[in-house]
Amino acid sequence: MEKSKQKNTSSSYNIKIVTSDITYMKDTFCVAGWSPTTSEMKRLMIEGGHWSKNDLKKIGKYSLLEVGVVPKQGGRNFPHKTEDTWIEKDFRVIHRYDNPRFLVKELKFSASRNIQDAFKGNLRENSYVPFKTECPSLGAIILNAENIKFFRKDKKLRVQITDSDNQEYD
Repeated sequence: MEKSKQKNTSSSYNIKIVTSDITYMKDTFCVAGWSPTTSEMKRLMIEGGHWSKNDLKKIGKYSLLEVGVVPKQGGRNFPHKTEDTWIEKDFRVIHRYDNPRFLVKELKFSASRNIQDAFKGNLRENSYVPFKTECPSLGAIILNAENIKFFRKDKKLRVQITDSDNQEYD
């Protein structure tokens, strides 16, 4: 049996993901996005790990992907476990979003009303979700640019956000 046929077991399946978040993590990358298939955010972990520069080059910056989801072989605790999605390394790029306007249009329906809604009311001290809380660890809201202020604290770049409920978050 060919290797590619072995991957398509009854426990694996394909979904589409619009990549929306790319985070640099000490020589690797964390890639997440919205799944129109499942109406959820997903953190894509290639065979359980983070993305390399070469993996990232395959998708460009933001793309619509078709990925093969494979059963997890362990994983992290909640809340990260909510979105951690192990995928096969041979994903397919369906469409690249070279124009951010089209990406925003595609992702607009995935946004929450405010930050507390994004985390299902589990955000504490307007700052974090407690360890092992079963809720989303990723989310999106739509804000005006004036509601976002960047600043430095202890030599680290920080952001202060005021959401639609006029709540402030650091």
